[in-house]
Amino acid sequence: MRFLRRIAAQSVGPIFGLALFVLAVWVLRQKLMLLHSHTLLISISSIPHRRILAALLFTCLDYFILTSFDSLALRFIGHHLQYWKIAMTSFLCYAFGHNIGFPMLSGSTIRYRLYSQAGISIKCITEIIGFCTLTFWLGFLTVGSILFLFRPLPIPRSFHLPFTDAQPLGFLFLVALIGFVIWNIVNTKPMTVGKWQLPKLDTDLLVAQIAVASLELLLASGVLYSLLPPGIPFFLYFGIFLLAQLSGLASQVPGGIGVFEGVILVLVPPRLGTSSVMAALIVYRAVYYILPLIAAIALFAIHEIRRHIRAARSA
Repeated sequence: MRFLRRIAAQSVGPIFGLALFVLAVWVLRQKLMLLHSHTLLISISSIPHRRILAALLFTCLDYFILTSFDSLALRFIGHHLQYWKIAMTSFLCYAFGHNIGFPMLSGSTIRYRLYSQAGISIKCITEIIGFCTLTFWLGFLTVGSILFLFRPLPIPRSFHLPFTDAQPLGFLFLVALIGFVIWNIVNTKPMTVGKWQLPKLDTDLLVAQIAVASLELLLASGVLYSLLPPGIPFFLYFGIFLLAQLSGLASQVPGGIGVFEGVILVLVPPRLGTSSVMAALIVYRAVYYILPLIAAIALFAIHEIRRHIRAARSA
């Protein structure tokens, strides 16, 4: 019975993710049935070049800010490493992790491989992974609580939720954030959550985590916002983006593909036009996911080839 309970508990996440993915695919299908491929191609080609350039700029800035997650983590464990090594590891980790999904398997594998080559122990690498994960969620809770409390996103009745806007979600985020901050100030030992240990942080490090993670979310949202047609206020869009991100993460689908798009299509105002929004989402996938992945594959291949050449010369 204990074994069966364990199997059932471990199945809840994947089953929920699969259900969310199926629902998202259904939503996408319903939306795309209204479109013709020719209409979609016209919408993609009509996106001004300056907006695509802006999306590329936001993408570059976002991946640059993501390197701060690893930099702060290395500062936390007291390990010094050249910035270019940190930047390369971070970029490869997030470029692969965003596309492959299962960050504990894909992104963490990159960190284990490259940081171990730099002489960092397995224990310290595990702490880096946990620290970076915590950094993301601190930023998400901070931005989400502020946005959903003061600019609550309306929830459509079709969602069949017991609340009409995202304000309760903002309150929940705020409670979780304040609870962690108070615990971090009061306690002296790490908090254990399942198999994870939440580290006790210095106040300046905690503030830095919240700042860089909040900025990262703003930049990531700016990629898609710059591609959407004008007509939606940024704060309304940002709330939709956060909810879509949360749904994509909960689904455990690589990159939240399908789930993210489904939430965006349902929640954005109809006046933007389904074809224009879908075109922006397609270009967003190409700019924020596919191009960094291509660059990461090339960079990782070059790194491995150079490493093997050096090993052969020293043999």
